[in-house]
Amino acid sequence: MIDVTEKLSNLGYRPLKNDDVEATATFLELLERDVGRLPEDYKEFLKARPWTGIFDDQIGFEGSEKSPWATEGVEILECLYGRCSDKSNDITAIREQLSPQLPTNVLAIGEVTGANFVCIYLDENMFGGVCLWDHEHEENVRQGIYKVAPSFSEFIDLLRKIEQPAATRAKIVKVEISDALKARVAELNKNKRK
Repeated sequence: MIDVTEKLSNLGYRPLKNDDVEATATFLELLERDVGRLPEDYKEFLKARPWTGIFDDQIGFEGSEKSPWATEGVEILECLYGRCSDKSNDITAIREQLSPQLPTNVLAIGEVTGANFVCIYLDENMFGGVCLWDHEHEENVRQGIYKVAPSFSEFIDLLRKIEQPAATRAKIVKVEISDALKARVAELNKNKRK
């Protein structure tokens, strides 16, 4: 089994903010009281990394089902939710915010580019599986859910650094100066010498 904490460290995962928000066992108890039982691998992750976190580099994954927004099948993971003083990045505040649209059998645990959400299944049928929810399908949520991995640990195992193509440096090949500009520069130089 993958060491989730080590893999995330190797990918440059770090807290979003230097929060002094208390993230203790009480946090997990309150979260489970709110959403129900959490998968063990996800609970272990939250014990080790209780704060919302981001990556230093661009990190992507390819799920077992591709969303229409994935570039060449790759989704870019922006963050994984946990405790955060900024409520727009706090897992419990996100759950409350999404409650009118998102079914209660999934918990948003992260975000990908395009404001879509990485979710974990909480119902017995697919318990612990990870999916992607495309927020554009608010009317028919089931159409907007794409399977990613059978467990949180397997989801983390899918994460990889996305290499950015080296920026092509523009270089000047040739400069042509108009006759009008040449005349103006000559005139300025002549006046400068006087």
